[in-house]
Amino acid sequence: FNYGKKPKFSGIDAPMLLIQDDSDESKEDHSMEFPIYWARNHSSTVKTQEGQELCRLLEEAGINTKGVISSSKRRTTTKTRVLARYQQVLRLDEESTEDMDIALEHAFIDTCLKAIQIEKPDILIFEDYNKGVLKENVIHRILDHCKHVGVMTAVDPKKQHFFTYRGVDLFKPNLKEVRE
Repeated sequence: FNYGKKPKFSGIDAPMLLIQDDSDESKEDHSMEFPIYWARNHSSTVKTQEGQELCRLLEEAGINTKGVISSSKRRTTTKTRVLARYQQVLRLDEESTEDMDIALEHAFIDTCLKAIQIEKPDILIFEDYNKGVLKENVIHRILDHCKHVGVMTAVDPKKQHFFTYRGVDLFKPNLKEVRE
């Protein structure tokens, strides 16, 4: 979070909101997208160097990060919130939304399938945020493997792959996706 004093509008160059940053340091929320996770505190995702700190924090919390895949081609989602008088007035997002390349896609699928085989989770939850990780091939391969080994599946789908999740055990879209 970036905190500032009372907002005002600039009348000099253009009508733009100005907030004086009066914090000693920026307080940013660095997070990684977790498109697939399972109930035993394991995660598998794509990360960049920005995710190093998050991995360290996850490990300190006892969460296994063996399945986290590093990529210099994708960034960890970073959201910077600007607040004035305790009210958020702006959020700046830095993220990757393009599809993973084929090599990264295969590494991701292999990591997920191996983890499912070894860990034998009770359920696998697809969290689809349309960030280019859960592509059609990824969804089909992981869903098929879960069916084969008897792992329940659930999804909170987004519009882009809404019908790709046919056969999932629990399908829970938001009202927005249902309307679209």
